Amino acid sequence: MDYTYTHYLITLFNIALWSEDKTNAPTRTRHWLDSRCDLFERWCLPSVAAQKGAKFRWLVMFDADTPDDVRRRIERWQNQCPSLEPCFFTAEEVAGFTGRSIGRQVKFINKAIRQRLDGSEQWLLTTNLDNDDALASDAMARIQQSFTSDPCKKVISLVNGLQLYPSEMTAVRMRYPHNHFLTMCEPFDGSNDATTIESLSHREARRLYTVEDICGDPGWIEVVHANNISNDMRITSRISYRPLLRDVCLRPFGIDMCIPRRQQIRGTARLMLYFFKVAAWRLRRKISRRK
Repeated sequence: MDYTYTHYLITLFNIALWSEDKTNAPTRTRHWLDSRCDLFERWCLPSVAAQKGAKFRWLVMFDADTPDDVRRRIERWQNQCPSLEPCFFTAEEVAGFTGRSIGRQVKFINKAIRQRLDGSEQWLLTTNLDNDDALASDAMARIQQSFTSDPCKKVISLVNGLQLYPSEMTAVRMRYPHNHFLTMCEPFDGSNDATTIESLSHREARRLYTVEDICGDPGWIEVVHANNISNDMRITSRISYRPLLRDVCLRPFGIDMCIPRRQQIRGTARLMLYFFKVAAWRLRRKISRRK
């Protein structure tokens, strides 16, 4: 039996959500916006432009006060990636959506989706992608194949990915089942508001929904840099890392970059020191809280 579905990739670019990044630096400045645009062009945009074997629409959410020169930049992005559809919202329209809540207010996302309905939808797929991360070129096709092989209400997780540290020119393989590259599959005919993947924290997905894991080759890249909102090395039993002591090519993600083996070895050694430093800091903080 054939199932009619529509698939939206959703990226929240600079709508008025978070006021600070992980280092407590302000995120509503022109410097931050320019930095995000550069990261988007380096990692995110080419990876989506390189998607193969999947039909989808990429809704990128911008603040209504986005400057004119950035809007012209967005037009160039659309030329590079025709699936990109910019959506602009005021701070009032996105009020109620926060980065860590359960049951987030996503009326502005539903508004963007409803404007694009053609009346033939039976199912809605929504996939999250942060504006500084990347997808493997077959990621959207793998997600759609997972849905069509078993159409039901569920969340799909590409559990394997890479964590990339540009400052070290090093990548590590990561198994991260609770990652933020999730997809919500839900029945949808337009008569009601959609739930969408943006309505929940990715940390809560497995508690609230049936989750289908897609294993195999890495499906995404999480880019760790100084201006992340929260991304960093994670130390938890739910996540496992595997060093890559070989040449690492990012062309399967649409990114023209290869990290040579020697650089991978040097960078991995530095990351191991950083790992133990972070682990020790967290242990001290945990002990101090118990006192």
